[in-house]
Parts: sequence; structure tokens; C-alpha cells
Amino acid sequence: MAAYYKLHTILMWKEIYAKGKPSSQEARPKIVPSVSVWKIASAAAIVLLALCCAYLLHLDRQAPEISMQTIHVPPGQRVEITLVDGTSVWLNA
Repeated sequence: MAAYYKLHTILMWKEIYAKGKPSSQEARPKIVPSVSVWKIASAAAIVLLALCCAYLLHLDRQAPEISMQTIHVPPGQRVEITLVDGTSVWLNA
């Protein structure tokens, strides 16, 4: 079977070269993606970008839980407290 395949291949190549050697352009056809492929790819990129932006905006809107704290200062004393944002506050009675 392999011998018949080799013989067939040799005969095919002999026919091709008998007609004339193919030019380099015929041997390497250019593959150009159609416009629809670019349209689909750009639409997919836009949708992906929109989803990423929406997700990031959703993360920003979620406010962290604020815990309430009560601080008692004895009469006649002052206390310095540093808040979460880094500011320092002095409290008195």
C-alpha cells in the first residue's frame, strides 16, 4: 500500500512540474482574515473592557463597614486619638 502511495505522489509531482514550475506566490497563498473576523474580535474586546470597568466600579462602591467606638475621658483629662485616616484628634471631658 505504501508503495502505491509513493508512486501516486511521484506521478502527481511529475504532472505539476510538467505543466510548469509554480511561482513562489502560487506556492504560498496569503491568508487574509476577512473583515468579519476583525469586527467580531473588536466587539469582543469592547465587551470585555466594559465588563472589567463595571466590575472595578462595583468594587469602589462597596463601602467598608464602619465600626462605632465610644471613648470616655475622665473629667480634667485629655486623650489623643489617631483615626483610621491618619488624623490625630485630642479629646477632653
